[in-house]
Amino acid sequence: MSTQMAMKYEAAWNQLFYEEPAWRQESIIEEPNGRMAGELAGLAARLAEEGQLLDHERSLGALKFETPETGVY
Repeated sequence: MSTQMAMKYEAAWNQLFYEEPAWRQESIIEEPNGRMAGELAGLAARLAEEGQLLDHERSLGALKFETPETGVY
């Protein structure tokens, strides 16, 4: 995997994580190998690779990948 793609995965994960409610964020932190963390990782991979998630793929609605302001991507 290229460094650029790894950074894109990380940015997608962060984007999704910070949109989650606090209780879900806490669960992901407490159980990094748990179900919720796994679901988040899967959605982050799809977001990074496809650039968007449809509303049926996540409970919070449709989402597009936001390019971080660092200009790396």
